[in-house]
Amino acid sequence: MQTFLFRKRAFPSRFFTLLLVLILSGSAFAQTPEWYVGLSKIKVFESTLSDVERAFSSPKVVEERTGGAGLTFDYAIKDGRLSVTYSLGECTEKNTLDYNLTKGTVTEIEVYLKKPAKLSRFGLDLTRFEMVELSDVVGLFDYFSEDGSIEISGSRTKLHRIRYRPSDEQEALSCKNFLETLHESPEIPLLN
Repeated sequence: MQTFLFRKRAFPSRFFTLLLVLILSGSAFAQTPEWYVGLSKIKVFESTLSDVERAFSSPKVVEERTGGAGLTFDYAIKDGRLSVTYSLGECTEKNTLDYNLTKGTVTEIEVYLKKPAKLSRFGLDLTRFEMVELSDVVGLFDYFSEDGSIEISGSRTKLHRIRYRPSDEQEALSCKNFLETLHESPEIPLLN
């Protein structure tokens, strides 16, 4: 008789323990990913290399390349790869493809995920984005924000990649536009 009573009492406590574990683990899965928290701290044309390192807890650089559009670092992060392009500095006749910003300012930031994430986790209102179906991959889309500053790649429910870049308005600071303005206004001295 005692054995039967012991089992009867143990069931509710085991059940509630299991339920508590499931609830807690469920809330851990529902948390915003670290990379998205870091990404939300970075602002194109405002943040710097040190801001990126702070927001992403000193990520490991896996590749570095310099091109016309700036200095790009690819970082290894837990969920994939982070790619950040930094300005090479103010526009000159030699620096014509970058932006007229302080050297080291973020001009573009992009995250490529190893495993696609549910779009619903990020609170993005995709009705405010233009959706373009990729012609070479059925079921995959690129979404573009109205001002051109956010680009998302994925399916209707999954996020594969997100990119923050200069808005259409910020493009006025591109060296191409900046240098054209300088040439049209001879009273403004050209930078060397």
